[in-house]
Amino acid sequence: MPGIKRDHRFGGALRIPRPARPSAVSELRYYNHSIIMCTERRLAYISASNLDFAAPVMAGRKDGRTTWRTDPRLHARHQLADRFYDHNDYDKGCI
Repeated sequence: MPGIKRDHRFGGALRIPRPARPSAVSELRYYNHSIIMCTERRLAYISASNLDFAAPVMAGRKDGRTTWRTDPRLHARHQLADRFYDHNDYDKGCI
């Protein structure tokens, strides 16, 4: 996972309250996906995925949730909620 520059323009990386690895204090880990959040903007600074295109099952959006969820590992004030994505052209990505 890459890091951010010390001389950043948009605010620092958010420190994760209980990181998965002690050395990765800013990395929010998911299954095959990691994010470094921007403290000031409350959005992903860096997002990295490991995709397995040979997986036996693929799930599309119609098979998953259609609402945006905040991550319970972070305080709500550190992330944008569903209302920020309603009725605009911003893509929520997939969760």
